[in-house]
Amino acid sequence: MTDYNQGCKITLYWLEQSRSHRILWLLEELKLQYELKTFKRRSDKLAPAELKEVHALGKSPIVTVEAPGSDKPMVLAESGAIVEYLCDHFGKGNPTLVPERYVAGREGQVGGEREEWMRYRYFMHYTEGSLMPFLVMTLVNDTIRNSPPFFVRPITSIVASQVEAAFLTRNVEGNLAFLEEQLKTAPEGGPFLCGKDLTAADILISFPVIAAGGRVLQEKKNREKYPLLAGYAKKLQEVEGYKKAVAKIEAVEGTFSASIYTAIMAGPSKSLILDPALQKYYELNANRYKYWRWNSRHAWLSLIYMVAIPGALTWAAYKTDGKYELRGKRRGDTISEW
Repeated sequence: MTDYNQGCKITLYWLEQSRSHRILWLLEELKLQYELKTFKRRSDKLAPAELKEVHALGKSPIVTVEAPGSDKPMVLAESGAIVEYLCDHFGKGNPTLVPERYVAGREGQVGGEREEWMRYRYFMHYTEGSLMPFLVMTLVNDTIRNSPPFFVRPITSIVASQVEAAFLTRNVEGNLAFLEEQLKTAPEGGPFLCGKDLTAADILISFPVIAAGGRVLQEKKNREKYPLLAGYAKKLQEVEGYKKAVAKIEAVEGTFSASIYTAIMAGPSKSLILDPALQKYYELNANRYKYWRWNSRHAWLSLIYMVAIPGALTWAAYKTDGKYELRGKRRGDTISEW
Protein backbone atom coordinates (compact mmCIF):
# COMPACT_ATOMS: atom_id res chain seq x y z
CA MET A 1 0.00 0.00 0.00
CA THR A 2 1.39 3.39 -1.03
CA ASP A 3 2.25 5.73 1.84
CA TYR A 4 0.97 9.02 0.45
CA ASN A 5 1.68 10.61 3.84
CA GLN A 6 5.44 10.04 3.34
CA GLY A 7 5.69 9.22 7.02
CA CYS A 8 4.08 12.50 8.11
CA LYS A 9 1.46 12.80 10.84
CA ILE A 10 -1.33 15.14 9.70
CA THR A 11 -3.94 16.60 12.04
CA LEU A 12 -6.98 18.64 10.98
CA TYR A 13 -8.68 20.94 13.47
CA TRP A 14 -12.23 20.97 12.12
CA LEU A 15 -14.89 23.51 13.19
CA GLU A 16 -18.57 22.85 12.50
CA GLN A 17 -20.21 24.88 9.71
CA SER A 18 -16.93 26.36 8.56
CA ARG A 19 -14.39 26.48 5.77
CA SER A 20 -12.56 23.58 7.40
CA HIS A 21 -14.81 20.96 5.82
CA ARG A 22 -13.27 21.51 2.41
CA ILE A 23 -9.87 20.66 3.90
CA LEU A 24 -11.32 17.40 5.21
CA TRP A 25 -12.62 16.73 1.70
CA LEU A 26 -9.17 17.49 0.24
CA LEU A 27 -7.51 15.05 2.65
CA GLU A 28 -9.90 12.37 1.43
CA GLU A 29 -9.18 13.17 -2.22
CA LEU A 30 -5.42 12.99 -1.57
CA LYS A 31 -5.86 9.57 0.09
CA LEU A 32 -4.04 10.78 3.19
CA GLN A 33 -4.18 9.37 6.70
CA TYR A 34 -4.99 12.02 9.30
CA GLU A 35 -6.20 12.68 12.81
CA LEU A 36 -9.46 14.60 13.04
CA LYS A 37 -10.16 16.91 15.97
CA THR A 38 -13.62 18.49 15.92
CA PHE A 39 -14.86 21.66 17.60
CA LYS A 40 -18.28 23.24 18.01
CA ARG A 41 -19.12 26.91 17.69
CA ARG A 42 -20.00 28.93 20.77
CA SER A 43 -23.52 30.26 21.28
CA ASP A 44 -22.46 33.49 19.53
CA LYS A 45 -21.40 31.40 16.48
CA LEU A 46 -17.69 32.17 17.00
CA ALA A 47 -14.92 29.58 17.23
CA PRO A 48 -14.03 28.26 20.70
CA ALA A 49 -11.00 29.62 22.54
CA GLU A 50 -9.26 26.22 22.41
CA LEU A 51 -8.25 26.83 18.79
CA LYS A 52 -6.00 29.69 19.93
CA GLU A 53 -3.86 27.07 21.62
CA VAL A 54 -3.01 25.75 18.15
CA HIS A 55 -2.80 29.04 16.21
CA ALA A 56 -2.72 32.59 17.57
CA LEU A 57 -5.80 33.73 15.63
CA GLY A 58 -7.90 30.78 16.76
CA LYS A 59 -9.61 30.38 13.39
CA SER A 60 -10.45 27.24 11.45
CA PRO A 61 -9.22 25.46 9.42
CA ILE A 62 -5.88 24.63 10.98
CA VAL A 63 -3.70 21.74 9.88
CA THR A 64 -0.55 20.51 11.58
CA VAL A 65 2.02 18.41 9.75
CA GLU A 66 4.69 16.56 11.71
CA ALA A 67 7.40 15.30 9.37
CA PRO A 68 9.69 12.40 10.32
CA GLY A 69 12.57 13.62 12.48
CA SER A 70 11.06 17.07 13.09
CA ASP A 71 11.20 18.64 16.56
CA LYS A 72 7.65 19.98 16.42
CA PRO A 73 4.72 19.97 14.00
CA MET A 74 4.36 22.67 11.38
CA VAL A 75 1.15 24.70 11.78
CA LEU A 76 -0.72 25.64 8.59
CA ALA A 77 -3.54 28.20 8.56
CA GLU A 78 -5.66 29.93 5.87
CA SER A 79 -7.57 27.66 3.52
CA GLY A 80 -5.78 28.62 0.32
CA ALA A 81 -2.33 28.22 1.86
CA ILE A 82 -3.28 24.85 3.35
CA VAL A 83 -4.65 23.58 0.03
CA GLU A 84 -1.57 24.67 -1.90
CA TYR A 85 0.85 23.16 0.63
CA LEU A 86 -0.95 19.83 0.79
CA CYS A 87 -1.19 19.59 -3.00
CA ASP A 88 2.49 20.57 -3.42
CA HIS A 89 3.77 17.89 -1.05
CA PHE A 90 1.12 15.16 -1.12
CA GLY A 91 -0.37 15.54 -4.60
CA LYS A 92 0.60 12.06 -5.79
CA GLY A 93 -2.56 10.70 -4.22
CA ASN A 94 -4.65 12.54 -6.82
CA PRO A 95 -2.55 14.24 -9.56
CA THR A 96 -5.52 15.81 -11.38
CA LEU A 97 -6.32 18.07 -8.41
CA VAL A 98 -3.75 20.49 -9.88
CA PRO A 99 -4.01 20.79 -13.69
CA GLU A 100 -0.89 20.44 -15.81
CA ARG A 101 0.57 23.92 -16.17
CA TYR A 102 2.14 24.25 -19.63
CA VAL A 103 1.21 23.38 -23.18
CA ALA A 104 3.69 20.82 -24.52
CA GLY A 105 6.72 22.56 -26.05
CA ARG A 106 6.03 25.88 -24.28
CA GLU A 107 7.28 25.01 -20.81
CA GLY A 108 8.45 28.04 -18.84
CA GLN A 109 7.32 30.54 -21.49
CA VAL A 110 5.17 33.56 -20.74
CA GLY A 111 1.69 32.74 -22.04
CA GLY A 112 2.52 29.05 -22.36
CA GLU A 113 0.06 28.07 -19.64
CA ARG A 114 -2.95 25.87 -20.36
CA GLU A 115 -6.42 27.34 -19.81
CA GLU A 116 -7.19 24.69 -17.19
CA TRP A 117 -4.21 25.79 -15.10
CA MET A 118 -4.91 29.51 -15.53
CA ARG A 119 -8.45 28.96 -14.31
CA TYR A 120 -7.16 26.88 -11.43
CA ARG A 121 -4.74 29.59 -10.31
CA TYR A 122 -7.42 32.28 -10.63
CA PHE A 123 -10.12 30.46 -8.65
CA MET A 124 -7.65 29.56 -5.91
CA HIS A 125 -7.51 33.31 -5.18
CA TYR A 126 -10.99 34.37 -6.32
CA THR A 127 -12.82 32.30 -3.71
CA GLU A 128 -11.49 34.10 -0.64
CA GLY A 129 -10.59 37.38 -2.35
CA SER A 130 -13.80 38.16 -4.26
CA LEU A 131 -16.63 35.78 -3.41
CA MET A 132 -16.40 35.05 0.33
CA PRO A 133 -16.32 38.69 1.55
CA PHE A 134 -19.82 39.31 0.22
CA LEU A 135 -21.20 36.17 1.86
CA VAL A 136 -19.62 37.17 5.17
CA MET A 137 -21.09 40.67 4.83
CA THR A 138 -24.48 39.14 4.08
CA LEU A 139 -24.29 37.12 7.29
CA VAL A 140 -23.31 40.22 9.29
CA ASN A 141 -26.11 42.19 7.65
CA ASP A 142 -28.64 39.51 8.58
CA THR A 143 -27.38 39.63 12.16
CA ILE A 144 -27.87 43.41 12.25
CA ARG A 145 -31.39 42.95 10.91
CA ASN A 146 -32.48 40.14 13.21
CA SER A 147 -30.56 40.32 16.49
CA PRO A 148 -31.63 43.59 18.20
CA PRO A 149 -34.61 43.75 20.62
CA PHE A 150 -37.96 43.63 18.80
CA PHE A 151 -38.70 47.34 19.34
CA VAL A 152 -35.46 48.32 17.56
CA ARG A 153 -35.81 45.87 14.66
CA PRO A 154 -37.91 48.17 12.45
CA ILE A 155 -34.94 50.55 12.37
CA THR A 156 -32.18 47.95 12.01
CA SER A 157 -34.23 46.18 9.37
CA ILE A 158 -34.47 49.37 7.31
CA VAL A 159 -30.72 49.98 7.61
CA ALA A 160 -29.88 46.38 6.70
CA SER A 161 -32.28 46.46 3.75
CA GLN A 162 -30.66 49.65 2.45
CA VAL A 163 -27.19 48.09 2.64
CA GLU A 164 -28.53 44.99 0.92
CA ALA A 165 -30.22 46.93 -1.87
CA ALA A 166 -27.41 49.42 -2.46
CA PHE A 167 -24.42 47.11 -2.19
CA LEU A 168 -24.81 43.44 -1.32
CA THR A 169 -27.47 42.18 -3.73
CA ARG A 170 -25.86 43.49 -6.90
CA ASN A 171 -22.43 42.20 -5.90
CA VAL A 172 -23.70 38.76 -4.93
CA GLU A 173 -25.75 38.52 -8.11
CA GLY A 174 -22.76 39.72 -10.14
CA ASN A 175 -20.63 36.90 -8.76
CA LEU A 176 -23.33 34.30 -9.32
CA ALA A 177 -23.72 35.43 -12.94
CA PHE A 178 -19.94 35.30 -13.36
CA LEU A 179 -19.74 31.74 -12.05
CA GLU A 180 -22.64 30.70 -14.28
CA GLU A 181 -20.72 31.99 -17.30
CA GLN A 182 -17.49 30.31 -16.17
CA LEU A 183 -19.26 26.97 -15.92
CA LYS A 184 -20.80 27.53 -19.34
CA THR A 185 -17.38 28.13 -20.92
CA ALA A 186 -15.38 25.54 -18.92
CA PRO A 187 -12.75 23.63 -20.96
CA GLU A 188 -14.04 20.41 -22.53
CA GLY A 189 -17.55 21.33 -21.43
CA GLY A 190 -16.83 20.98 -17.71
CA PRO A 191 -18.63 20.00 -15.55
CA PHE A 192 -16.10 21.54 -13.15
CA LEU A 193 -14.73 25.07 -13.27
CA CYS A 194 -11.40 24.04 -14.78
CA GLY A 195 -12.71 21.34 -17.08
CA LYS A 196 -13.64 17.67 -16.89
CA ASP A 197 -11.64 16.91 -13.72
CA LEU A 198 -12.29 17.97 -10.14
CA THR A 199 -9.50 20.28 -8.96
CA ALA A 200 -8.44 21.72 -5.62
CA ALA A 201 -9.97 25.01 -6.80
CA ASP A 202 -13.38 23.32 -6.98
CA ILE A 203 -12.89 22.02 -3.45
CA LEU A 204 -11.89 25.48 -2.22
CA ILE A 205 -14.90 27.19 -3.80
CA SER A 206 -17.29 24.48 -2.60
CA PHE A 207 -17.95 26.25 0.71
CA PRO A 208 -19.49 29.46 -0.75
CA VAL A 209 -21.11 27.61 -3.67
CA ILE A 210 -22.84 25.07 -1.42
CA ALA A 211 -23.85 27.92 0.90
CA ALA A 212 -25.43 29.67 -2.09
CA GLY A 213 -27.06 26.38 -3.06
CA GLY A 214 -28.70 26.19 0.35
CA ARG A 215 -29.72 29.84 0.43
CA VAL A 216 -29.97 31.88 -2.78
CA LEU A 217 -30.44 28.92 -5.12
CA GLN A 218 -33.31 27.52 -3.06
CA GLU A 219 -35.55 30.05 -4.81
CA LYS A 220 -37.00 28.78 -8.07
CA LYS A 221 -36.34 32.03 -9.93
CA ASN A 222 -32.64 31.84 -9.05
CA ARG A 223 -32.37 28.17 -10.00
CA GLU A 224 -33.81 29.10 -13.37
CA LYS A 225 -31.47 32.09 -13.66
CA TYR A 226 -28.35 30.12 -12.68
CA PRO A 227 -29.09 26.51 -13.73
CA LEU A 228 -25.45 25.50 -14.22
CA LEU A 229 -24.43 26.91 -10.85
CA ALA A 230 -27.31 25.14 -9.12
CA GLY A 231 -26.27 21.90 -10.81
CA TYR A 232 -22.64 22.51 -9.90
CA ALA A 233 -23.50 22.97 -6.21
CA LYS A 234 -25.38 19.68 -6.31
CA LYS A 235 -22.63 17.86 -8.20
CA LEU A 236 -19.95 18.92 -5.71
CA GLN A 237 -21.94 17.28 -2.93
CA GLU A 238 -22.20 14.09 -4.98
CA VAL A 239 -18.43 13.66 -5.37
CA GLU A 240 -17.31 10.54 -3.51
CA GLY A 241 -14.61 12.36 -1.54
CA TYR A 242 -17.11 14.93 -0.32
CA LYS A 243 -19.52 12.22 0.79
CA LYS A 244 -16.71 10.42 2.62
CA ALA A 245 -15.85 13.64 4.46
CA VAL A 246 -19.50 14.12 5.45
CA ALA A 247 -19.69 10.52 6.66
CA LYS A 248 -16.58 11.06 8.81
CA ILE A 249 -18.24 14.01 10.57
CA GLU A 250 -21.56 12.22 10.98
CA ALA A 251 -19.75 9.30 12.57
CA VAL A 252 -18.07 11.61 15.09
CA GLU A 253 -20.68 14.33 15.65
CA GLY A 254 -23.89 12.52 14.75
CA THR A 255 -24.94 15.24 12.29
CA PHE A 256 -23.49 17.51 9.61
CA SER A 257 -24.36 20.97 8.26
CA ALA A 258 -22.36 22.34 5.35
CA SER A 259 -22.43 26.01 6.25
CA ILE A 260 -23.43 28.51 8.90
CA TYR A 261 -25.02 30.47 6.03
CA THR A 262 -27.59 27.74 5.37
CA ALA A 263 -28.46 26.75 8.94
CA ILE A 264 -30.22 28.67 11.69
CA MET A 265 -30.92 28.06 15.34
CA ALA A 266 -34.67 28.24 15.93
CA GLY A 267 -37.68 26.63 17.52
CA PRO A 268 -38.60 26.20 21.20
CA SER A 269 -35.31 24.47 22.01
CA LYS A 270 -33.18 26.67 19.73
CA SER A 271 -32.13 23.62 17.77
CA LEU A 272 -30.42 23.52 14.39
CA ILE A 273 -32.88 23.95 11.50
CA LEU A 274 -31.71 22.82 8.05
CA ASP A 275 -35.00 22.57 6.11
CA PRO A 276 -35.22 25.80 4.03
CA ALA A 277 -39.03 25.92 4.30
CA LEU A 278 -38.89 25.54 8.06
CA GLN A 279 -36.13 28.15 8.25
CA LYS A 280 -38.43 30.59 6.50
CA TYR A 281 -41.28 29.70 8.85
CA TYR A 282 -39.22 30.53 11.93
CA GLU A 283 -37.57 33.55 10.34
CA LEU A 284 -40.92 35.08 9.43
CA ASN A 285 -42.38 34.59 12.87
CA ALA A 286 -39.27 36.01 14.52
CA ASN A 287 -39.11 39.09 12.30
CA ARG A 288 -42.69 40.08 11.56
CA TYR A 289 -41.90 43.77 11.31
CA LYS A 290 -40.21 43.07 7.99
CA TYR A 291 -43.53 41.95 6.54
CA TRP A 292 -46.07 44.45 7.87
CA ARG A 293 -48.61 45.79 5.36
CA TRP A 294 -47.92 49.33 4.12
CA ASN A 295 -50.98 51.38 3.16
CA SER A 296 -49.66 53.91 0.65
CA ARG A 297 -52.82 56.06 0.86
CA HIS A 298 -52.51 56.39 4.61
CA ALA A 299 -48.79 56.00 5.18
CA TRP A 300 -48.75 58.14 8.31
CA LEU A 301 -51.50 56.01 9.87
CA SER A 302 -49.68 52.81 8.97
CA LEU A 303 -46.56 54.14 10.67
CA ILE A 304 -48.49 55.04 13.83
CA TYR A 305 -50.05 51.57 13.94
CA MET A 306 -46.65 50.00 13.48
CA VAL A 307 -45.09 51.90 16.40
CA ALA A 308 -48.06 52.20 18.76
CA ILE A 309 -49.68 48.81 18.21
CA PRO A 310 -46.95 46.18 17.83
CA GLY A 311 -47.99 43.49 15.38
CA ALA A 312 -51.15 45.31 14.24
CA LEU A 313 -50.10 45.36 10.61
CA THR A 314 -47.70 42.46 10.52
CA TRP A 315 -47.74 39.07 8.87
CA ALA A 316 -47.30 35.75 10.61
CA ALA A 317 -46.20 32.36 9.34
CA TYR A 318 -48.35 29.28 9.86
CA LYS A 319 -47.91 25.57 9.25
CA THR A 320 -50.96 23.59 8.11
CA ASP A 321 -50.96 20.00 6.85
CA GLY A 322 -47.26 20.08 6.12
CA LYS A 323 -47.47 23.37 4.17
CA TYR A 324 -46.18 26.75 5.28
CA GLU A 325 -47.99 29.96 4.48
CA LEU A 326 -47.69 33.67 5.23
CA ARG A 327 -50.94 35.28 6.41
CA GLY A 328 -51.98 38.80 7.31
CA LYS A 329 -52.42 38.85 11.06
CA ARG A 330 -55.45 41.17 11.09
CA ARG A 331 -57.48 39.74 8.22
CA GLY A 332 -56.01 36.27 7.77
CA ASP A 333 -54.99 36.96 4.19
CA THR A 334 -52.80 34.26 2.70
CA ILE A 335 -50.22 35.97 0.51
CA SER A 336 -47.81 33.13 -0.16
CA GLU A 337 -47.27 29.42 0.29
CA TRP A 338 -44.11 27.37 0.16
